Amino acid sequence: MFSVSAQDADSVSFIIQNKMKDKVFRELFKQGIFEYQDKALPSFKLSRLDGSEFDSKLLLGKPTIVNFWFTSCAPCLEEIPILNKLKDSYSDEINFIAITFENREEIARFLERKPFNFIQLVDANDFIKELDVKTYPRTLITDENMVVRYMDKLKPKDFAKFEEKLRGQIDEVLNR
Repeated sequence: MFSVSAQDADSVSFIIQNKMKDKVFRELFKQGIFEYQDKALPSFKLSRLDGSEFDSKLLLGKPTIVNFWFTSCAPCLEEIPILNKLKDSYSDEINFIAITFENREEIARFLERKPFNFIQLVDANDFIKELDVKTYPRTLITDENMVVRYMDKLKPKDFAKFEEKLRGQIDEVLNR
């Protein structure tokens, strides 16, 4: 015969509730962007800050850092100086693009106050939705064929470690 005390029932209930919360949490924060690890990003044509069209075919032949960001995202703003330093260090060897859903005017006003030295691609909401990017900032490093070789998951609290990790990933992609 099977018997359950009130305490056992509470424990079972607690376990079931936590498992359900975990499943809901995973579903809520599930992002399709993670499916692109070791796969090529889809080709795209997006608007540059100056209004001209940018074709992703221009990125082929060199590794690329792709940063998804927006101007009111505090962690996005925190990492901009590190990303600018990386561009200064690797600008001859790597493409650097930043993609945002914000419009040209918002980004232009922001860049007047705070430089972000990547090629700025704006009004990219449809492309961001296609990739299913839900958390920001998101940084990818692709190889010369636009295959994603690195994707940050969680930012370390220490941004020096973030820079060190990105440099290591860049060097790894460059030395393939």
